[in-house]
Amino acid sequence: MDTLLQDIRYAVRALTKTPGLTLAAVVCLALGIGAVTTVYTATTALVLHPVPATDPGRLVAINESFPGADSDFDRAARGNYLDWRRESRSFDGLAAFSWWDVNVTGTAEPERVTGFLATPQFFTLLGARPMLGRTFTPEDAERGAHFTVVLSHALWQRKFGADRAVVGHTVMLNGETYTIAGVMPPEFIFPPGGELWAPLALTAADVLERRERDLTVFARLTKGTTIAAARAELRSVARRLADQYPATNARVDVRVEPMDRFYGRHPRPYLLLSLASVGFVLLIACANVANLQLARAASRAREVAVRAALGASRGRLVRQFLTESLLLALVGGALGALCALWGVLLLRNALPAPLVRFNPGWTRIVVDAPILGFTFLVATATGVVFGIVPALFGSKVNLVTSLKDGSRGTTGGARNGLRGALVIAEVALALVLLVSTGLMARSLAHLVNAPLGFRPERALTMELSLPPISYGDRARRLEFFARLLDRVQALPGVRSASLASVLPMTWNDWRRGAAIEGQPPVGPGQALPTVRYRVVSPGYFASVEIPLLRGRQFTERDDASSSRVAIVSAALAHRYWPGGDALGKRITLDSASGPREIVGISGDVRHNPNVGVDAMHPVMYVPLWQAALETMALVVRGSEESSARWQAGTLTGAIQREIVALDPGLAAGEVMAMEELVSNALAPQRVTAGMLGVFAGIALVMALVGIYGVMSYTVSRRTHEIGVRMALGAQRGDVMRIVLGRGSALAAAGIALGLAGALAMSRGLSSLLHGVGATDPVTFVAVPLVLGAVALSASWVPARRAAKVDPLVAMRGE
Repeated sequence: MDTLLQDIRYAVRALTKTPGLTLAAVVCLALGIGAVTTVYTATTALVLHPVPATDPGRLVAINESFPGADSDFDRAARGNYLDWRRESRSFDGLAAFSWWDVNVTGTAEPERVTGFLATPQFFTLLGARPMLGRTFTPEDAERGAHFTVVLSHALWQRKFGADRAVVGHTVMLNGETYTIAGVMPPEFIFPPGGELWAPLALTAADVLERRERDLTVFARLTKGTTIAAARAELRSVARRLADQYPATNARVDVRVEPMDRFYGRHPRPYLLLSLASVGFVLLIACANVANLQLARAASRAREVAVRAALGASRGRLVRQFLTESLLLALVGGALGALCALWGVLLLRNALPAPLVRFNPGWTRIVVDAPILGFTFLVATATGVVFGIVPALFGSKVNLVTSLKDGSRGTTGGARNGLRGALVIAEVALALVLLVSTGLMARSLAHLVNAPLGFRPERALTMELSLPPISYGDRARRLEFFARLLDRVQALPGVRSASLASVLPMTWNDWRRGAAIEGQPPVGPGQALPTVRYRVVSPGYFASVEIPLLRGRQFTERDDASSSRVAIVSAALAHRYWPGGDALGKRITLDSASGPREIVGISGDVRHNPNVGVDAMHPVMYVPLWQAALETMALVVRGSEESSARWQAGTLTGAIQREIVALDPGLAAGEVMAMEELVSNALAPQRVTAGMLGVFAGIALVMALVGIYGVMSYTVSRRTHEIGVRMALGAQRGDVMRIVLGRGSALAAAGIALGLAGALAMSRGLSSLLHGVGATDPVTFVAVPLVLGAVALSASWVPARRAAKVDPLVAMRGE
């Protein structure tokens, strides 16, 4: 221990003797470690542990799937879930929940929120405890029991003024009275978007429900049970159900996967890319600091030789150098943790507020004790990585040469070659990061500038949900929607109003299998072709300004008493019929009662890039009067004379008043301008591109500093040589060419190596790119040119200094 303390004291003295080098090293490390900590914090919350649960490693998501289907979010039928729960032995318990659109009334202002109906085991299996009150009991789920509800922390604050006495009070939800049983803590946001939870009551009738798949199921494995064993057991149950219910279960498979992996799948590629990028930044920082340490070791050759002559072993000298490196790394790590606090704050504010509750784990992106422990480990490992090579080189001394007075500085042989290799590595890593950033930036630019296929300007959107208890009858739903459209259409400044089940660029996405006339029949065990499916009211295409290319639009006459019709997008028409001649053809949805005649072909619209890789996936539209859904989105197009401010303020209030006039128990939700909706859809790409841009900027500066440092060191070590050259007739231009040539050679080697790495990296990026190839020539030409120019500018100042060397002074100094 005394020896360690002695090494630390000596390291402190040694580092404070060269404050400039020490400060540069600490800043590089702080930036690198801070960036890694920030991204790792987000990765932990959003990818590794997105579900707010205790012991999440034993939680699994269970879903039904169909062979060949392109959906990654299939759910489960109620009857099948009840059979799993009764027959499986691999789980401590199974829980299920389903989406619940809720109109909250009886408070200051009615509001539509997203809720979930959950079985009583929901909170128990998650290990989630309420902040106030309680969660569910089995009695809560019994039919006829008094309705109970659990509130999210955000809803409790927003609608109930954070009143701690709210437990036991009642609230009107979809026209029914519920008693508030509890309030969850702020970090509990699950499932994505949930703001309140009520018990899900499964009845004897649900045992027979095998066709409608509206449940999301998860379970907790018993101790010692593997996922493979649980999957095999459920597939055995699925085979029995397929034999017993062939009409609904013949092609059903069961997927069982870790719950964290299931809910972390959307942010995973973006954060893994970011994590790789900050890894490059940290490696560049290590290379920079290693170069600084090599320079420090070279300047201390005489000191090391004296210690060796006095009996210090090489191991003792290596330990001393490593102590200095670890001390640098720990100080850099401490500052990096402070940088991470700032970085996490910026990151949490980067996502639009409406999307926060749809990203499990976002509110748990915090620098806590485990994250600080990770930072300490990274700092320690970093100290060893950048310190070991300088320690080995610095401790290897030639006593005779090093102790000579006036021994001449040389280029350093192996040490100088190592410094050059480190700079090559810095340039290569910086180029990989810059290329990745360039590709993401060009992809984002494509998404922002590519034609949308519709016009978001001067359009306001909001969602409405009609509660089944009041609008269980199809005629009542259609009557309400028709009256609402008439009232909204009559408001001053409104040009048109319409309804749609899913608006363009939203995060919702309905896909259905479809049998298409003229296509080969689907064989046993094969999936039907998938189309995006939308229910819209007459006038929808005019309100959103989607062009109708051929045929006609829907009219009020396209109701339940008329023939079934559909409008398809141009992409669907061209995919399945030669020349896009789809008019008059027929298409049948997998669960529909009959075929629909195609009466129109619309223009293609761009979809949210986060819900499918095909930007112009085929779309099929059916008239609202033939579908009569309970939840619809209202889109209102303002007249050209109305201002955006008037729409966002006055128009929203006016529409809400019309809704209340029709039904005081209803409210609009997810109110936003369509331009904001489009902007939110691009948020993941925008945040990722911004992060990569910051990291790439840091990497570029570090690479510049690294090249400048090496060239400055080279010039200082070759001052005598340069003086001799100039004394023998070399001109300043010749000296500058030598120095610039050395810097250019290092940069060229790094760029060549980096291009190979960038090609490999870009292939992994291909799934995140839109409208840009993984080998985009613009990026792969522009980035090396920029990096080469930066390297040349970094070598210019040392070259100028070398050219000004006075031969007499240089040789006299030696």
